[in-house]
Amino acid sequence: CLLVDTSIIGPWDEVRQFCHGLKGELVNMHDANTLHDIFLFIKENPILDSTSYWIGAYDILEEGDWVWSYNNTQVRMNTPLWGVQSGRQEPTGGTYENCAALNTDYFYYVFDDNCEASNAAICAATGNRVPAKPADEEEKISPPNRECPSPFTMIGNLCLLVDAVKENPWSDQQLICNALGGHMAKIQDANDLGDLYTYLISNEVIIDFWLGGSDSRLEDTWLWEDDTEVPRGTAILG
Repeated sequence: CLLVDTSIIGPWDEVRQFCHGLKGELVNMHDANTLHDIFLFIKENPILDSTSYWIGAYDILEEGDWVWSYNNTQVRMNTPLWGVQSGRQEPTGGTYENCAALNTDYFYYVFDDNCEASNAAICAATGNRVPAKPADEEEKISPPNRECPSPFTMIGNLCLLVDAVKENPWSDQQLICNALGGHMAKIQDANDLGDLYTYLISNEVIIDFWLGGSDSRLEDTWLWEDDTEVPRGTAILG
């Protein structure tokens, strides 16, 4: 339950107090799909599509340690939440920029900003607030209790094979996946995209990969191999 409000524009703490006055809190994005949903909502309501918005992430207490204001749990860094500017992924402002906002100039990806800058509000109702947990019990989305068939690996909630041996055209990779009894990767969940990113970085894999989405049948109509629609927009499709 969210309120996207452009009537209040001000510094981070002032906007946060506005949310508190409504018995809410600046929005958290522990579930990365929240960012995708907010992006779609803003684009469907053009009156909202002209300003940046404060969210509940900050590293005021310790530089580089980004937490959510609603329960001080860790903010997911890098893809799929944080934006990229001039080839560098946010946050990039150091001690000068300690509060996070959805940047209107960069498709509402998360950017760090000076806490005294003026941005609008996205408040979340706190009726279902999650209480703070010790660091060793920090909230995590647990993968399903299942195993992947060989040669696939559980990454996030998906059984995937990351093959970095040879780069091929899309159609050739599709045939390879089919021969292995699978299909090209279908990513519907922003959290799975984040888990895949983490897997690639932790394994020092830094090449481009094909996914199963294509608009080969009809220009700008993006479909997965099973003919379902590819999610468009921030947090899933850059």
